[in-house]
Amino acid sequence: MNNTLDWTFVTGFEDATLYEVSLDSGTNWSPVHAKPIIIGDTKKDVDQVHLRVAKNVRNGMPNGASASNAIAYTQTPKIAAPTNGQIVNTFDGDKPIQTNGFKWDYITTEIEGQSTRFDQPEYYEFTRDMGITWHSVVSRPQHIGSEAYDKSVVGIRLKKNAITGKANATSEVLWATSSSSRFIALKYVPMKTKNLTASFSYNDTWNTYDMNCIAEYDDQGQGEATYWAKYITAASDTVFSKVSEVTDCGITAWTLPKFDEVITLSNRDSGSLPSQLSSHLISNNKSNLWADKNGIAVTITKGAEVTPDSWSSKKAHPKWRLAPSVELLGAINTANTTIAIELATQASGITSAETYLTTWLANNQNKRKGYDVLEAEAQAKLTHLQAFSQPWLDESTSAVSKLNIFEFQASIARYRLDAQSQSFVTHVQNYKKQVSKLQQNLNGLNALIEGAKFAKKMAVVQEKSVALETAKDALGAASLATEIHHATLNLYNAIFDLENQYAQVDTLIDSLNSNTNNLGTEFNTLLALYQRFISELTTTANLHNLVDSKTLAKDGLKLASDSGFSVSKADALVSSRFVKLDELGHYLPSATTFQQGWRCVEDTDISNKRRVWSLLKDGLPTEKTILPMMRHQLV
Repeated sequence: MNNTLDWTFVTGFEDATLYEVSLDSGTNWSPVHAKPIIIGDTKKDVDQVHLRVAKNVRNGMPNGASASNAIAYTQTPKIAAPTNGQIVNTFDGDKPIQTNGFKWDYITTEIEGQSTRFDQPEYYEFTRDMGITWHSVVSRPQHIGSEAYDKSVVGIRLKKNAITGKANATSEVLWATSSSSRFIALKYVPMKTKNLTASFSYNDTWNTYDMNCIAEYDDQGQGEATYWAKYITAASDTVFSKVSEVTDCGITAWTLPKFDEVITLSNRDSGSLPSQLSSHLISNNKSNLWADKNGIAVTITKGAEVTPDSWSSKKAHPKWRLAPSVELLGAINTANTTIAIELATQASGITSAETYLTTWLANNQNKRKGYDVLEAEAQAKLTHLQAFSQPWLDESTSAVSKLNIFEFQASIARYRLDAQSQSFVTHVQNYKKQVSKLQQNLNGLNALIEGAKFAKKMAVVQEKSVALETAKDALGAASLATEIHHATLNLYNAIFDLENQYAQVDTLIDSLNSNTNNLGTEFNTLLALYQRFISELTTTANLHNLVDSKTLAKDGLKLASDSGFSVSKADALVSSRFVKLDELGHYLPSATTFQQGWRCVEDTDISNKRRVWSLLKDGLPTEKTILPMMRHQLV
């Protein structure tokens, strides 16, 4: 069951993000991200879910009046909740643990008649807004976040269908209210990547070996994060370049902290910092720290600029902070403009290619052009389309890379209250949609390339089909023995060619279908066109009964022989020992190919008996697709 909450917008507030929701009768409120709100498979009494327009701190507008649910929400029966929930924070002793980690005991329950233990962190998910949103668990303990969350809004549960191949409902929620400890505001959080915290050690403390940078928040553990990379050592002539090359946590564009900031931070007591992280942050227990003083690198120790000895180690603490809002907005606007131009160019190319294939099929069906001409045209279009594959892939890859950066920036910019930052966040969402269109276009291009391949191959099949019909007619028209034999060999050749083409038809159709499975509705016209292509090829593939054609060819051999056609043993000789035979045992000219009906050889070294060897496919000794070995018979 997936309970939802929908509503009619208040006039003047026609954006879901302008609202906030409460799932506990108005005690705690969370921002709304989309409409309708997913309440989830959970039980909520009447008047327990509230919705209101959120206050606007920029213009002083207060919260709007709230509305609540008039009908209770119900839930389907669930697996019992995990047990023994513990917030791992401690506040006693020399080394208190303050990580906002939450751990629990794994669930063992009966699933599909079998006892199943859900003993991996990734089988679970957690919430910190009373179930409005759920996040995947990555470790046990699980870092809940950097804020001093009320225990009543934090919970953990078993995911739906947690183990691949096993079906299970979500479990009941284990709420953090059962824990004796509490969550606290964390100003500093060790990070493995820009979006993932460092892991935990065996004793529930941070595993700093897994740390690549540190995120710094305000005193409430909220707001826009500043990131600090691990310190590096450098000389004055290399410090700026070395800092700019840092990519810790997957972040680029690190900078050397400014002079005034290093002066302040180098005066602070190291004891005021988290004990596990203090060695990686600027404080009064460090010396010779690099700072940017109006574009010049200078060193600072305990709040004062110093000139250390040349042999002294000098450290830089790279810093990353979100760019000013005006720069962010300019960058995303430029990116949206660029991608819009690229999408327009791609759309034109896709439309042109679809039109071409439509015209190509019409020319094919109406026989306005020969199949050889159509084959050549399809090959030219294929080459043309394939030339776009790498550039379009590069464009999509580049856009995804930019999107990752923009989304990271947006996750921080959302804490800013100025209009430019909020506009930036909105424009990032638009860019995300455009990037998705790039991927769809790339899928469309691949489908068009496959369509051009299909068209080319279909023309070949049709050409070979016409060749077989022509060969049949030629045999029927032949009257002289030599003409009959020559026409028969041509018929064998036509059968061989068409049989090879028929063998590829199913694979060709499957390939076309598989390359169109991921296309969106914007390609419905192309999908319909491809069904017409498939229908046309299927019709061609059913024109000839090759068994009957082979019988006709065999009859042609007999007719030629009965009409007096024969080949001397000398003219059939190959390799000074063997003579070529058709499938009726008649001698064939030595130049006759397997495609033309050559099937056996007679061994001339055997006297008083006739020894005949059948051929492997194509008459090649390395060919293994027909028979595992040559076989012979004595006559």
